[in-house]
Amino acid sequence: MQEKQLVLVTYEQAKKLKEMGFDWKTRYRFYHYENEIHCGKGEEENYNQNFEYRYTSIECSAPTVALALKWFRDVKGKFNFVVPDFEYEKTLKFNYVVLGADTRIIGNKHFNTYEEAESALLDALLEHCEQEVKNA
Repeated sequence: MQEKQLVLVTYEQAKKLKEMGFDWKTRYRFYHYENEIHCGKGEEENYNQNFEYRYTSIECSAPTVALALKWFRDVKGKFNFVVPDFEYEKTLKFNYVVLGADTRIIGNKHFNTYEEAESALLDALLEHCEQEVKNA
């Protein structure tokens, strides 16, 4: 049996998380000029933080999608979760929901896997928070 790994955010998601203030420690980082993921030295670190020896404008943390969603719940107050939809074509498909003080987003797409739904949920949260900043 093959062990499933937690999915890392995409490079675009990582850049947006950095812009929104994501500052949790991760084991991985992206490099802008190659879109490569690099692992740290075995210790978790906040790669979004400014360091003198780094080109921080081209580097950012690459958390798992699950960790990014937890950050939205814990820091941004955006309660979010992926839910199974048992009635859609009588198969197990996944959808997502985001709840906040003044927010209710219910995904209108179905995804075949939980991981696909989580990534779409993260995209929806990032888009919603970008709109909140623009409208402020």
